[in-house]
Amino acid sequence: MYFYNLIKHGLKILMKTVELLNGNPAEPSVLKAGDYIRTRKKSLPELRFPRYCVLGFYPMLVQHCKLRYGASVLDFINRGHPYMLFPYRGIPMGFVYPGIGSPLASAILDETFALGAESCIFIGSAGILVEGFQRRDLILPIRAVRDEGTSFHYADPGRHAFPDSDLADAIRTTLREKTVPFREGTTWTTDGVYREIPSKISRLRDEGCLAVDMEASALFSVAKFYGKKIAGLFSASDSISGTVWKPFSTEANAKSIKPAGLLELALDSLVHFHSDRKE
Repeated sequence: MYFYNLIKHGLKILMKTVELLNGNPAEPSVLKAGDYIRTRKKSLPELRFPRYCVLGFYPMLVQHCKLRYGASVLDFINRGHPYMLFPYRGIPMGFVYPGIGSPLASAILDETFALGAESCIFIGSAGILVEGFQRRDLILPIRAVRDEGTSFHYADPGRHAFPDSDLADAIRTTLREKTVPFREGTTWTTDGVYREIPSKISRLRDEGCLAVDMEASALFSVAKFYGKKIAGLFSASDSISGTVWKPFSTEANAKSIKPAGLLELALDSLVHFHSDRKE
């Protein structure tokens, strides 16, 4: 009887935990990004937000967009995360720094879609789980392990989330046309940046994970929830492929892509994607 009660108690806890992971995407939310945005822009004229936006996990790119592309600033929603709006090769584009971590980045992506964006590319750094990478080597994530909490509010429970295949293909094509080396594979998205333990790393590496990040699976899930498109591109920043964390040398080879170059690759990929849609 003791073991029966113990098992029964364990099952109750398990069921309660599973219930927390089931965000029930079919049920409308009380608070929606569009409702919040409308309360913030009552005195503004009608806003025409671009269809394409880059989410860049590099705050220095905000100023870069002003200087390099002459971007105008849209900051009525969150002054700490202003949208930079500018034309690129004749196509209206947006850029926003989405903060760090799945909850904040997903909220900003939710708002970005509510403003009118249809297709987004995110760029950022990632840790490496396997040998053979150097600083700023590029990774195209083609799926993400959902080891964070945000995605379960936008999608039914499941192990993986995926980018839009057409948008990912636009990034792939752009990189190949520019002869930029890259690898593609699975990324592990986790909230526990200081709980990346060896046993888990080993299991995920066996599953095919090349990198670890904090946002990809959530961003993929948000986009799918709204029927929008998103894909991403990572730059290698450090390694947890061994038993200790290893930051990559600050020195990089002459062909490595810096954040400004990564932004340009994302913009070129969106142009490529736009051109394909017109054909």
